[in-house]
Amino acid sequence: MNPMYNNAYFKRGNVYAALNEYDKAIADYTQFIKIEPNCADAYYMRGCVAAIADLNEVIRIDPEYADAYSKRGYIYKEK
Repeated sequence: MNPMYNNAYFKRGNVYAALNEYDKAIADYTQFIKIEPNCADAYYMRGCVAAIADLNEVIRIDPEYADAYSKRGYIYKEK
């Protein structure tokens, strides 16, 4: 793999996250982490995206689960 393109996974992951395509974002962040295993930002973003995806599922299952909305809002604010 060409090292010039390593950051492309991270940047594309950010785009997928912004488009709410969480599975694709997680896959790109994971690929980037394989290349750059010491990049804290990549782990942070993957964690946020995975958490958002899980919280969305909580809300889908139980729309009255208030804490899920609160935690999701906090994660969006921190990103």
